[in-house]
Amino acid sequence: MKKTLIVTLVSLFAVVGAQAAGASGAVTTSTDPAKATVVERHAQELQARGTKTAVKPVVHTEKKAGKHHKRHASHKKGAAKK
Repeated sequence: MKKTLIVTLVSLFAVVGAQAAGASGAVTTSTDPAKATVVERHAQELQARGTKTAVKPVVHTEKKAGKHHKRHASHKKGAAKK
């Protein structure tokens, strides 16, 4: 009984997942020149907006070797533990 229930649930989730993936982001083809013009104009607007709001890359600087913090007196080698 449990195996049947698990198999049924897994197949149900697979079907629902496949249906959701197929429904969104569908690619359509159109030969209408007016639609093509609207899509091209929108793409150009997105490109123009993307260059204006582009984020500059972060430049990481390397830390200098040998710059360690001074140890606290209780952390020195051979310090007696309380």
